[in-house]
Amino acid sequence: MLNISLFLTIFFKTRSFHCFTERCQIKQLLILYLSLVQRVNECVVYFQMN
Repeated sequence: MLNISLFLTIFFKTRSFHCFTERCQIKQLLILYLSLVQRVNECVVYFQMN
């Protein structure tokens, strides 16, 4: 049986930039999401102009 806390630590450590707290995780995900949305919007604008 794998230690769950160990697994979670490894998971979060590898998933996002050495972030352990839940609030920090959410912040990282939000930043990632916003940058993705911005990129999509830029693409849409680019295609509308051409």
